[in-house]
Formats: sequence, structure tokens, C-alpha cells
Amino acid sequence: MAETPIPITPLHPPFSWSDRIKFALGGYALYTLGKLGHYLYRLKGLFGAPANGPDLVKRYACRPMLEVLFFYPPSYDKAAGPEKQKLPTLLTIHGGGFVIGNPEDTNTWNHEFVRQKHETFVVSLNYRKAPRHPFPTAIHDLEALTLAILGDKSLPIDLDQVAIGGWSAGGNLAMAVSSLPSMQGRFRALVPVYPVTDFSIRTPEKILTRHYKPDIKGFRGRLRDFLSPVVPTFNWAYLPKNATPADVASPLLSTTHIPKESLPLYVFNISCELDMLSHEAWVMMSKLAGRPVPAEPKSGSSEAHAPGALILDDERFAFEERTENSSYKWLLVPDALHGFDMTFVHRFKKDPLYEDHMLKKGLCMALINEWLFSGPFKA
Repeated sequence: MAETPIPITPLHPPFSWSDRIKFALGGYALYTLGKLGHYLYRLKGLFGAPANGPDLVKRYACRPMLEVLFFYPPSYDKAAGPEKQKLPTLLTIHGGGFVIGNPEDTNTWNHEFVRQKHETFVVSLNYRKAPRHPFPTAIHDLEALTLAILGDKSLPIDLDQVAIGGWSAGGNLAMAVSSLPSMQGRFRALVPVYPVTDFSIRTPEKILTRHYKPDIKGFRGRLRDFLSPVVPTFNWAYLPKNATPADVASPLLSTTHIPKESLPLYVFNISCELDMLSHEAWVMMSKLAGRPVPAEPKSGSSEAHAPGALILDDERFAFEERTENSSYKWLLVPDALHGFDMTFVHRFKKDPLYEDHMLKKGLCMALINEWLFSGPFKA
């Protein structure tokens, strides 16, 4: 079967008045649903601790409206206190197109990660959402919270072993925050997972940079990238309303343009083959690694792959440029959708993608854990 994707109307700033009205309705509806989801989660917590929930929840004076969630490894002895137990720490940032989502969306991932082979302390960050709080509010929220957390003596953070990562919009924000002057030297590593990295590429162009595989049964075989219908609304909500092409290409938005020297020396990007954002991340990681910019117009390959497995012997899917003091690592998860490692996949338990994505999630978590402790967290 042909893999030609369903086309989408090109929408990008500057927006017309009719676009603004349409996206305002959609953007604020999504924003409200995101807030409602958070309150429902809190309400559920009144009737018992949620499964895989955090061990600690705190607020800081710099951003009292934002909760921060903390996950301790099972071996941590809270009675001994943080002075005697300093832990390698990973700060994580949830996704949601800068508009929806909450820290608890990543609870399961964070809960499982602190139980990997090499134990870490995980901190789940939060930020205010667009369209009520557009760019650059989220970046400044995360900067302020990071400084407060790293200065919190009650936490068992080893300040010499701190990494930051995030998913989708959170991956973009992790990159942007790590590049700020106030953050220089604070992070040993950066782990963006299926991040948006280049707002200057229009959605109709992005959907052509991935393969579509209609021969795969189920949701993954669709000829439409499931992000494409909502991306214009997310763009309207987050981007400056009168943004010029130069504004949209600025490094704090299009993080592919962040100078290499402003990022941590260890960067591990994980992207999904069936994702309109994968090619731009591939280009970014190739530049960071000092490799030629990919000549292929699409990331990945057109054929279906073995279920439950990664591809580590094909440089389209995996490479690493490592020195004694740095690493730039790329991983493209085959036949995986954007969000493959998040709980939204649980909606597809009758679809073959569910078991496949859960297996690949576990493999990716183990790779991140091993990579951190073989380089940036190496004793």
C-alpha cells in the first residue's frame, strides 16, 4: 500500500483573525481540560495514595502555584537524612504541547526509573501552561524551580551528578533551560525524548519527514500523524502572537539552534520513527555529534520491524559519538509513536502497539540508566 500521508492545511504564525478566534477556543479548551485533569487526580488522591505516585510533594516560594514531585529509590533511608546519602539526580519535565499535561502524567515512568539497575533520585518539575502563559513563561518557571531545588538542603541531591530531561514539549524545555546562563555547569547530562526542536519548519513539511506504514495493523498504520491536527493550536497558544520567522527560529524556541557549547557535554536524544518530530531531532543530534546532516528526507525506514526490539546496528536508528568527557547519542525507536513510553498507550491494550511499546519503553529506560552511569554519573 502507498504511504502518502493525509495532507494538512499549512497554519503557522502570523495568524489571521479567524485563525486566532478558532485557536483561542481550542487552546483555552485544552488548557481547561489540562487543569481539570490535575484536579481530578488530586481528588482521587483523597481516597488513597495513587499507584506509582511520588514519595514527596513540595512547593517553593519562587513559584508557590506549582507542585514539584519527588521519587526516592527503594534503598534510600529517609531516617538517615540527606547529609549522609547524596544521590545522582534526574530532573524530568512532562509534555503536552506547552498547553496540557501535568507532572503526574510521568509518575509511572519516574517510579520505574528510580528502580532501574543504578538508582537515582528523580524530581518531576512543573510549569505554567499556554495560552494563558505563553513563551517564555515555562522556561522561567523551570529555571526558578531548578535553582530552588538545587539549593534545597533537605533533598539528597549530589550536585555533581545532576541531569535534566523531558518528553515532547518537555524535551524542548529541558534543552532551553539547560542552555540558560544561570544553568551553565549545573547539569552533567541532557535527555530530551521525542522533543520538538524546530518551530521554523511548518507542519505540512514535517509530516513528510517520517514514514507511514499502512501495512502495520492498528493505530500505527494510519496515514495521519496523530499530532498534526493539534499542532497548529499548540503553536498558536505557545508562540509569540506576532512572531516573525526570525523569532520562531530563536534558540529558546527552536532548540536545534542552541550553540553546542551552551548545552551539557552529554546529550542522549530518543525519538520515535512514526513521529513528525523525529527528523528534525535527527538533524539536531547529527550536528551536535559533528556528523554530516542527514541527506535522507525521511527518518527511519519504510519497512515494519521486529516487535519489542530496538535497532542498534543501523546508524539511521542509533549512533553515539563519545569521548572521555562527552557523549552525543541518538536513538530512533522503530515503529513507535510519539508518547510510546507514556500511560496514554494504555488506551490501546487491544492494539498490537501496546505490548510492543511497553517492551521498548523498558529497553529505553535501561539504556538511559546505563548511559548516565557509564558517562556523566560515572564515579
